[in-house]
Amino acid sequence: MNHRITYRLLPVLLGVMLLQLSACEDQPPTDYQPTPFLEGYLIVDEPIEGIVVAISQPITEPFQYDDMMLPNADVVLTVGETEYPLQYVIEDGIGSYRYPDTTVKVLPETRYALRV
Repeated sequence: MNHRITYRLLPVLLGVMLLQLSACEDQPPTDYQPTPFLEGYLIVDEPIEGIVVAISQPITEPFQYDDMMLPNADVVLTVGETEYPLQYVIEDGIGSYRYPDTTVKVLPETRYALRV
């Protein structure tokens, strides 16, 4: 009688072991290469602001906003022959680039070029 119970439990135990082995996941990649990126919106009749120049972060590390930002970049917005050098500012704990003269507004139907 003991042998019958053992033979019935054997497939269940093997199934549990297979599930456990298949549930193991791969280790996250450790050869992460940071990638720079740019984010920004120009809104008509608003000052030139909110341009973010940053670098991606690995998913294996805790997210740190300050580590992502690139505050020393040379960022210039150009409209025709006019250049607007942007400055990095921190407002309410969030850093971004903007043009210091807030009287300069984004023009409608105008092509802007951004150089970083």
